[in-house]
Amino acid sequence: MRRYIYNYQAIIRFSNDIARHYFKLRSIPCTNSFQQVVSNRLDVNPSDYVDSGVDGWQQTIQYGSYVDKHDSFIVLSNGEIQQSHYYIKDNDPSHVFVIPTQFTDISLQMKSFLNGIDKSLSTLKQVQIISNYICESMIYQPGATRADTVASVAFSQKQGVCQDYAHILIAMCRHIGIFARYVNGFLIGEGETHAWVEFFDRDGWYAIDPTHNRLIDYGYIKIAHGRDAADCSLNRGVFNGTTNQLTEIRVIVEEI
Repeated sequence: MRRYIYNYQAIIRFSNDIARHYFKLRSIPCTNSFQQVVSNRLDVNPSDYVDSGVDGWQQTIQYGSYVDKHDSFIVLSNGEIQQSHYYIKDNDPSHVFVIPTQFTDISLQMKSFLNGIDKSLSTLKQVQIISNYICESMIYQPGATRADTVASVAFSQKQGVCQDYAHILIAMCRHIGIFARYVNGFLIGEGETHAWVEFFDRDGWYAIDPTHNRLIDYGYIKIAHGRDAADCSLNRGVFNGTTNQLTEIRVIVEEI
C-alpha cells in the first residue's frame, strides 16, 4: 500500500461578468478496489452551495451554483489517498466500452496497422504493441489539437496531447474487440491533469499511459473513467453571459 497527497487548483477567468452559473465538477479522487480517499478538502469560490453525488458509473461528482455576477471561478481540492497495485476486478464489463464513440473514431491508416497484429497474442501484448506504435507515430504538442478533436484527426496530424493519445489507443483497442475506457486524473509530480486508458483483460481492468508508453502500477490518481473525454470532464457548466474564458490548472502529487 502506498500513500499520496495531492493538490489540484483550477482557476477560470471570464473576460466579461457571468451570472446564474450552474456547475458540475469532478475534483475529488474516486474510490475503488485499488484506491481509497483517506482525507480531502474542497473549496469552490464563488458558490451559493456545493453538494455531492455520483455519475452513471458510481464515481463522485460535485455540483452547485452561483447566481450573482462574477468574473472568475476557482476550484481548490487537496487531500490524501492510498493505493494498492492498479487493478480493478470486474466480472461483467459494460459493452459500451467496446463501441466506438464520436471521439474514438478510426482511420484507414489505423486499421491497416491493426490488421498486422497477431490476434493470438495476449490482450496485454496487443495493447502494448498499439501503445508503442502510437508513441512512435505521435509528437506531444500542446495546442496542436482542441478539446473536440477526434482520434482520427489527431492521428492524421501526428500531434496532440494526452487526451488525443488516449482516444487513439481506445479507438484502436475497440476496433479489435478489446474493451477500453478513458480515464482522467493526476500524475505524480507537478503539472496539469492527465489522461490515460484502462483496458479489460480476463477478469479486470488494467491501466496503460500511451503518452509515456508505460503500464501503470502506482502514482496515478484516478478521478473518473468514461467512454471518452466527454464522459468525465473535470469542470462542466452553464451560465448566463457572453464571454471568453481562460483556464489555469496546476496539480501537485507527492508520495508520502
